[in-house]
Amino acid sequence: MRKHSTGGSPSAPAGTGGMASGSELLVPLMTAAGQPGNRGNGGGGGGTGLLGGSSGGNGGGGGGVIELRADGRIVLSGAAGVLAHGGDGGEGSLGGGGGGGGAGGAVLLHGAAGIVNDTGVAVVSATGGTGGTRGGSGAPGRVRVDGATVPSTLVASPTPVRGPVWHPDTATIVRAPSVAAVLTGSPGRMHAVWVNESEHAIITIGGGGTQTVNVSLSPGANRICVFAGTAADFSAEGTMCRSVAYVP
Repeated sequence: MRKHSTGGSPSAPAGTGGMASGSELLVPLMTAAGQPGNRGNGGGGGGTGLLGGSSGGNGGGGGGVIELRADGRIVLSGAAGVLAHGGDGGEGSLGGGGGGGGAGGAVLLHGAAGIVNDTGVAVVSATGGTGGTRGGSGAPGRVRVDGATVPSTLVASPTPVRGPVWHPDTATIVRAPSVAAVLTGSPGRMHAVWVNESEHAIITIGGGGTQTVNVSLSPGANRICVFAGTAADFSAEGTMCRSVAYVP
């Protein structure tokens, strides 16, 4: 899926703000140069004015990509900031148009055991840059926060989506031939669940942000995976797996 938006449509000779592209769940997170992705597009340069020697302002750069990943918790201390802002557009000279602001980039925080803000107010932001005179603002980027718990003191812009995470209290060793695995994520979002490399079910996260998935197990080690969407994607940002041992 590819989405586009723009923060403004200025009249000539100013530059248009950079557009956002990529998936709101940031899958894939990284793409090759020149390919659609989540890093934010740069703003357009401003046009020249009517006076000789005039020049347009440069467009702001795209916001780039930041990923923080931990199998345990991610702790944001104090007034921490994780920012992937688009750059501001430059000003033109002698009547030249201002450049457009760059689109915001992408921020992915994945703390399997939760996101913690121990003191202060943490900020996660991927806003677009401001355009120069008459230049358009860059589109907002994307923020995804994965964690069994997410603090209320976390301030995010734009509003983040939550990727699926197995709750850390889900059992890893059981004596019964099944386990009730608890999944956390965005209410109403659908995800594919696989067990031992075979599709198990498409589940929908409940209104409280959790959903119990009952899984039948084979003796020995079992691998339960959830995907960011309804199709299998084994990239790091596209899947989260948990091992459960059934000991008869």
